[in-house]
Formats: sequence, C-alpha cells, structure tokens
Amino acid sequence: MVKLSLRVRPFGSYGIEFGPSVPFLPIDESKKWNAVVLKCLILAFQDRATCLIESLVEGDTDKHAFVLDFGHFMARTLRQKGVLVGCVPSVTPELAAVIVESMEFELGWLWLSVPSSMEDSYIHALVSAIYASQWRYEQLDTTEELLLEEDDGWSVVWLNPRLSRDVIIQELGKLAQSVGWDLDVETAC
Repeated sequence: MVKLSLRVRPFGSYGIEFGPSVPFLPIDESKKWNAVVLKCLILAFQDRATCLIESLVEGDTDKHAFVLDFGHFMARTLRQKGVLVGCVPSVTPELAAVIVESMEFELGWLWLSVPSSMEDSYIHALVSAIYASQWRYEQLDTTEELLLEEDDGWSVVWLNPRLSRDVIIQELGKLAQSVGWDLDVETAC
C-alpha cells in the first residue's frame, strides 16, 4: 500500500489549499482525513466569533438546513438571498466535529468565516460577495477569512487566514504526522 501524504499548495497570494494526496480514501484513511480537518477547524476558529454561511438549495425549504438543525450553537441567524447565516461566539470542538461530519460542509454548501465585524451590514456584504461569485471561491472578491471544503470533501480551501502560511504549513505537518501521513508542500501557485 502506498503511504499517503497531505498535499498542501498556495492558493494565489491570499490562501492555502490542502487535501489527501489520493481522493476517495478507504474508510480508515477517510477517518484520518476527517481528523485532520477537525483539528484544522479548531485551529482556525476556536475562541473566535465565526459565521457559518450555508447555501440553501433553490426551491427547498430551510427546515432541514444545517444552521437551523444545530441552532443551539448559534447566537443569531440571518437570511439573505437563499443563504442562511449562523453566528457563533466560537467554534467549539463539539461544533467542529458536527461540521466536519455534515454533508453540507463536505459538499461545499457550508462555509466558515471570521468577518472583520459581526455587525449585520458586514455579514450581509460578505454574503453578497459570495452570492455574486456564485459560490465560486476562486472568483470571490473579499479580504474576509473563509474556510470551505470542495471536491466532495477531499480538499480544504482557506482564504485570507489570520495565521501566516508558514505557521499553517507547520501545523498541517503536525496533523499529517499525527495520522501517519507525510507532508507534501507545493510552492507553485
């Protein structure tokens, strides 16, 4: 069996993307990937006011929306243009575990952000930018910190992180090592 690695690459000058070197992992390796993502969410968002931004499927009711299903975590919720936003004072390890296991996060329908202000106007501006980009993060015009999964959960994109790229790579190296994977850092964008 080939030893897996955690592949890390810069995303432009303002982000980082990482994921397993091979997608569609066996169950035991998928659990390791989820453990890496869980620890990354805690690293990024614990003890920080965070918005969970969820795209609602057009024509679908939001009665099964992640943000509402786990509303007991939310300090408040906002609705705008087919988007539901839940605001939390911190992403606790318990909430991070629920997020990592959710279909919404895996499919890229749930993004996490630490906006520069938790005022409604800032959050609405961020949601408008996401909506204008049609949920394509590579076309998003914002300086706000965002983290999302893509590729059916096999890749994480972290835009405008508060931590430096070097610190993130160092932490990802520790996470990879903790699950028995190598770290493969690409330097080209």
